Parts: sequence; structure tokens; C-alpha cells
Amino acid sequence: MNYQDIVAIWQSKQIKTAADIACEMNGNGVAFIYHSAKIENDRITYHDTREIFDHGGVTGYTGDVRSLFEIQNSVAAYYRMLDAFEKREPLSEGLICELQGLLTQGTYDTLRYQKGERPGVYKKNDYVTGAQEVGALPEDVPEELRVKQDIVDLNERRVIQEPKKEEKEEQ
Repeated sequence: MNYQDIVAIWQSKQIKTAADIACEMNGNGVAFIYHSAKIENDRITYHDTREIFDHGGVTGYTGDVRSLFEIQNSVAAYYRMLDAFEKREPLSEGLICELQGLLTQGTYDTLRYQKGERPGVYKKNDYVTGAQEVGALPEDVPEELRVKQDIVDLNERRVIQEPKKEEKEEQ
């Protein structure tokens, strides 16, 4: 299966609203957030993640509170993504920075703040992640993002169908 096949599958679903996306994802938003959190904290459970997703908090948790912030932030970013879709906002650097800000709000340590780092803006220092030390130099981040034609391609290809005029009026 290639990229065009995946686009065709999603286009065939006739998704028009954020509710349609949530329905098609069939709970995968929670699963994605859970697995992402689990990478950094092996004490996180699916139940904890589901509770935060459904109720905005968790009871009886005794682990690292930062993990809860990260999960709560992921939920906020997920709903913001659905909102952006509903409003037909184009994928842009601004939206990507906003989503990154939501994901990292309250998670930066004191050292990063002292070095001028802030959620929702390009990094100012050279931080990399993982065993392969993946990451762009701070001065390259804006250009790296712009060079990636994926943003332009996604906006031009109309992967998700626009509602017809009469459907927009009904909403």
C-alpha cells in the first residue's frame, strides 16, 4: 500500500466533520496517546489514559505527575486538531507551532526555560532525541519545516472532502 492508496481510502470515507474523523478513528486517539506516553513512562496504563481522555483527570495515580500533564496535553492537542479540521484551517507552520505548544505546555524543565525555550515556538538550542540523536539545528528548524512539501501537498490534495454548500448551511 502506498501513499496514494491511503489517500484514496480516506477520501472514500466521505469525512466531512470532526465527529466523522473521531468515529473513523474508533478510539485510536486514546490508543495513540497511551502508546506515546508509555514510551517515556512504563507505569502509565491504558486505563489512566482513557480516564484523562474521558474525564480530564485520573484517580489513584502514584506515578510521575509530568506524565499526566503530557497525556492531558496530548488530549488537548487532539481536540484542537479536530477543531482545526472542523473550521477547515489549513495545515501551516502556525498551526504546527500551536499544536507543539499544547503538547509541551507545563513540561519544560527549569534549564530549558533558563535557556529561553518556550512551548509553541521554534527551539533556540540544539536538543536531539533518541539513540540516533535525531533533530535539526535550531537555525534550521523553520526552513526544515518549510522545505517539507508535505504541508503544501496536504493542503492542495484535499484528502478530506469539503462539505457541499447545502451541507454547510445545514450545520
